Amino acid sequence: MKTFTAILLSLALLLPLAACGSLPPEEEASPTPEATAEPSPEATATPEPTPESTLPPEDTEAGKIALEFADVYFYGGAEDIEPWLVDDYQWGVDTYDSEAPTDILLQYVFPSEDEENLWSASIRFRMGNEDSFTYLVLDLVQGDEGWKVSFYGLDK
Repeated sequence: MKTFTAILLSLALLLPLAACGSLPPEEEASPTPEATAEPSPEATATPEPTPESTLPPEDTEAGKIALEFADVYFYGGAEDIEPWLVDDYQWGVDTYDSEAPTDILLQYVFPSEDEENLWSASIRFRMGNEDSFTYLVLDLVQGDEGWKVSFYGLDK
C-alpha cells in the first residue's frame, strides 16, 4: 500500500512539472502576425542621442571638469578650490584631509532634467585602506566663465 501511495504522490508532483516545460527554441511556435508586423515609423522614432551622451563619462566635457576638480579637492587646499566654485557658493569650502585616495573612478556624469546647464557627477574612491567606497558628489554649472562647481560633498 505504501508503494502505491508513493507512486501516486510522485505522479501528482511530476505531471504539473511536465506541463510547465517549453519547446526548444527551434521548435517553438511562430509568433502571431500581430507580433511580427512592421511598426510604423512614428512609433519607432526616438530622439537622436547627443554626441555628449554617447561618450564614456570621463570623455565628456563635464566629466573632465569633474575629474580636474577632484584632483584639486584631493590634493589642493582651500585657496586652490575657491576658483572652481560659483561666485555665490553657499557652503563652506572643505578640503580632503584623510589618507591619500585610491581607486578613483568617475562613476557617472549626467545633465539635470530640471535645469539647463546643470550637470551632476559622482567620483568613487577609497579613503586610505578602507574596504568600502566613498563618493565625491558634485553639481557643475556651465556659464559664461566656463564650468563651475555649485555643490560638492562626500557621501558614504
